[in-house]
Amino acid sequence: MIRFYHLCVLLCALVLTTEAQRLSGKVISAVNKEELPGVNVIIKGTSQGSVTDISGAFTVDVTEGSTLVFSFVGFKTQELIYAGETDVTVTLEEAANELNEVVVVGYSSISKRDITGAISTVNADDLKNISVNGLDQALQGQVAGVQVTQSSGTPGGGVTVRIRGATSISAGNRPLYIIDGIPVETGSLSSRSFGGQNDNALALLNPNDIESYNVLSDASAKALYGSRASNGVIVITTKRGKNSKTQISFDLQRGIVDAVKTLDLLNASQLLDLQRETVTNAGQNPDGYGLIKGVTDGINTNWQDEVLRTGIMQQYQRSATGGDDNTNFYISGSYRGEEGIQLNNEFQRLGTTINLDQKLTPKLSLATNLTLSYSLNKRVKGDNFLDGVYSGAIKSLPFYTPYNEQGQLVGPASALYAGFPNFNPVAQALLPRFNTTTIKTLASINASYKFNTDLTLKAQASLDYNDVTEDQYESSQTAIGGFLPSVGGQGYGVFSANTYTNVDYYLTLAYNKSLAAKHHLSTVLGTELYQNYSIGGNVQGRLFPVMILLI
Repeated sequence: MIRFYHLCVLLCALVLTTEAQRLSGKVISAVNKEELPGVNVIIKGTSQGSVTDISGAFTVDVTEGSTLVFSFVGFKTQELIYAGETDVTVTLEEAANELNEVVVVGYSSISKRDITGAISTVNADDLKNISVNGLDQALQGQVAGVQVTQSSGTPGGGVTVRIRGATSISAGNRPLYIIDGIPVETGSLSSRSFGGQNDNALALLNPNDIESYNVLSDASAKALYGSRASNGVIVITTKRGKNSKTQISFDLQRGIVDAVKTLDLLNASQLLDLQRETVTNAGQNPDGYGLIKGVTDGINTNWQDEVLRTGIMQQYQRSATGGDDNTNFYISGSYRGEEGIQLNNEFQRLGTTINLDQKLTPKLSLATNLTLSYSLNKRVKGDNFLDGVYSGAIKSLPFYTPYNEQGQLVGPASALYAGFPNFNPVAQALLPRFNTTTIKTLASINASYKFNTDLTLKAQASLDYNDVTEDQYESSQTAIGGFLPSVGGQGYGVFSANTYTNVDYYLTLAYNKSLAAKHHLSTVLGTELYQNYSIGGNVQGRLFPVMILLI
């Protein structure tokens, strides 16, 4: 009875401290007191928030003491500490130095003061202290209405991005990614699934090479991309050289990756006590009969500790940028290595980026973009597999060890004979080989010709090429290779090779004209040819020959 009382007090306290309240309000401009639509309202430190509607109104659920961040293109960011109000009016001041900055949208660039659609911008300065693996991970918690979730915690693992929620049940919900005008491959490139451990095509690119993200979320902002933009568009601009002396920088990041919390499971003594209590309650002698005969608490294995580890993350980047009146350049080389918290799970990426801008004549300019990357993803089986590593660890009994008396891993046959309710999870982490190697080439060349200050012709050709090779082998000492009847008990191997290619050509004619002092006319006329194709194959092997040496 006393325990129940304490539990009720704890639950009541928890509810009181986490109860959110509904806050409604309006955001207006400090200059003309007009309502501001499309303002991002985010609860600081989270990805939760809202966006103001056409009348500048917003509604958000927030707990007392939380900080609300209001941000909008061309205005100063403002923070508000919530103190229990039910209605507020927030006034944003214009950032005069930002109004003339250029934002890349569609197939052209416009000034921030001329933006009318819902466009959110995230700059490199906002992300410089964040260590992420993929480009899409960098948006997590940065833009209201953009939800970023990971399918697993594995390095290089899959990431899901949704702009203003899911838009389709049967079709895709992934936004369109444009990097320097190049539509790029997203999602998983692997043809092999390992229980939810998907890979991520955007993890092949270095987030430190990015200058800005522009998220186009409403119909007017993304209209130029047609049906491809039904789930929103994320326009990414990489860093480029400027007219300055050559600057060389070196970036070093090192850290650890550890499990925040593990499950609180019974140890060997606690489990034996529970078994004895069960036998006693059944009216039998616990000393003469047990649920598992011959088992003592002399062995007490914490299987979660056996399959988990403290991973090391390290990233190194050297970059050089500079230029003069005719030529600008940005060159970088990087390496990232990250160990997962599960044994034998690792991701490595080696890449380089070269961006060149050349002014050939006063009217003709040429720009090239080249990104090359190589990655190695060592994967392990996820929780959706019956013989998954972590799922097997939480099901394994503490009376057994992963190694026998000779220090060898307990294989599947001997594991079942020894009383394992499943296969040895440590062996399932260390023995199989699931290596995915990917080579990515992202390249483009474009030429711009200015007939005059108002009329510009631009042509671009681009390529996104992904070469994926997968090597899977499970020996006779693993669950699949050594026990599954359909395999035959003498190993199982799969080797696959796939290529994914996107080719894009477009030609645009842009006209920008200032009329009087307060009016501006901007039009774009263009055509585009986009091709997407893939090719691949795989081979499987079973019943591998076993060599036995007789002495």
